[in-house]
Amino acid sequence: MAASQGEQLNVLCERYLEIVFSDRGNTLLLLLQAPLIALFVILTWRDVDTPTNSLYYVLSLTALWFGTFNACREVVKEGPILDREARLGLQPGPYLLSKMLVLALLSFVQCLALCFLVNHYIVLGGPPIFHFLFLWLTSLGGIALGLLISCLMSNSDKAVGSVVLVLIPQMLFSEMVLSHEHASPLIRWAEDFTFLTWAFQGMKQVTNSDWSYISLAQAASMLAVLTVGLLLGCLFLLTLRTRKARA
Repeated sequence: MAASQGEQLNVLCERYLEIVFSDRGNTLLLLLQAPLIALFVILTWRDVDTPTNSLYYVLSLTALWFGTFNACREVVKEGPILDREARLGLQPGPYLLSKMLVLALLSFVQCLALCFLVNHYIVLGGPPIFHFLFLWLTSLGGIALGLLISCLMSNSDKAVGSVVLVLIPQMLFSEMVLSHEHASPLIRWAEDFTFLTWAFQGMKQVTNSDWSYISLAQAASMLAVLTVGLLLGCLFLLTLRTRKARA
C-alpha cells in the first residue's frame, strides 16, 4: 500500500464503511441501542416535572458507552490484516483516523436519536443542540477510549471485557456519586480526567438561564483535550506495532 497518507485515508474509510454496512445485523443492533435506551430514560423520568442532575448523568454515561463499546474491538480484530498491510506501507495515522471518522459518524446518529427522542418527551432545558453536542463530544471520547483498549488487548473478548473495568472509574469519580464534601483531594483531582465530569457540567450549564459560550467552551474543550490525549496514546501504540511488523 505505497500511497500517500491522504490516499490511504480515503481507501481505508471507504473499506471500513463497506465493512460496517455489510454487517447489517451488528450495525442495526448498534443503531437500535439509542432508541431503546431513550425509551427506558423516558419511562423513568416521564413523571418528573423538571430534568434532574441524574438524567444528565445517565445521558452522558450512555453517550460514553456508545463510543467505547463501538470501538473496543475495531483494532484488535484486524490484527493480522493490520500487520500485513503495515509491511506493505500502511501508516498508523490514516488507519487510526479512518476508524475515528467512521465511528464518529455512527455515534453521531446514536447521540442524535438519543438526545432528540428524550427531549421530545422530557424537556432537557436550554437549546437541545447544545445537549446533543456535549453527548456527541462525550461519545467521541468514548471512541478514543475504546480504540485505546483495542490497541492494548490481545483479542476481542478481552477488549469487550475491559470496557466495564474502564467505565467504572468514569462512573465513580464523579460528584454525582460522591459529593466534594466527602471526596478526598485525590478523587476530586481524578474527576478532572473523566469524560463524565465535563459532559455532566456542560449539560448542566446549558440549562442555566445565564449560560455563556465561554463556560460551554471550557467544558467542551476539556472533552476535546481528553479525547486527543487518548488518540495520541493509540497512535503511539499503532506506530510501535507497525514498526515491529516491518522489522
